[in-house]
Amino acid sequence: MEMKSLLRLFHTGRNRLYEEAIQLYNRHEYGQAIERFEQITKEGPSPKGLHYRLSYFYLGQARLKLGILLFALGNFSKAVTELEKATKFNPDNIDIYEYLGICYNNIGSFEKAISAFEYFLDRKPNHLQSRLKLEITYHNIKMWDKAISTCREILQKAPNYADVHFHLGLAYLGKGEASKAVLSFENALRINPRYVSAKIRLGVTLAYLGKFDAALTHISETLEAFPKYADLHCFLGIVYAGRDEIPKAIDCFRQALEVIDEDISIDQHD
Repeated sequence: MEMKSLLRLFHTGRNRLYEEAIQLYNRHEYGQAIERFEQITKEGPSPKGLHYRLSYFYLGQARLKLGILLFALGNFSKAVTELEKATKFNPDNIDIYEYLGICYNNIGSFEKAISAFEYFLDRKPNHLQSRLKLEITYHNIKMWDKAISTCREILQKAPNYADVHFHLGLAYLGKGEASKAVLSFENALRINPRYVSAKIRLGVTLAYLGKFDAALTHISETLEAFPKYADLHCFLGIVYAGRDEIPKAIDCFRQALEVIDEDISIDQHD
């Protein structure tokens, strides 16, 4: 067979492989599409060829989309693998690093998470949600001062960001500054009176400070809205114990156990 015929046959095979890869990509079957695109880029005669260049581009897009899909499914370890590879094909796509930061944090690679978030924020400094995610990572490795300063940075630009006040309160608790934590939780509730987590933390922190009357108010109000929350019954029991109302404390602890037993029986039935 002549050389021209051989080359024509080779390129026809490449065309078919490329079309197959594109069809898989368009059907969101990214894993199989990646295999086909990789075959083309590895076997291609020249990086200057059209199918090589297109396959290289779509290979990066497929890895990115597969990484985001795995991220959405909560498979953070596999998402990291694909997103890390996607950065090689998409060096200018800064958003990848936000996804990587979240994934690293969720799998416990906190130092890598910090690096990813910092890289992202160096290029998008006004992205406050990612700055809060960075603060959460600092919190996870107990870098309380970093967490506090990051929250304060955000609040300078968005003083009515209730979540940030809440996380600032958590950081103060981590550092052992309960009185400052109370003020932060109160600020979160001032902005969002229905912020349940802030209300619970405020009540528990007030109890820790020995302010049992105020703690009783916050925990009782929350328990009215969430009567099946066993922890709230325990917290209320602790408050009553602090007020020397032992019978009421015992009753709260008993109710907590009843809620737990009820949940266990439901799970066993299911």
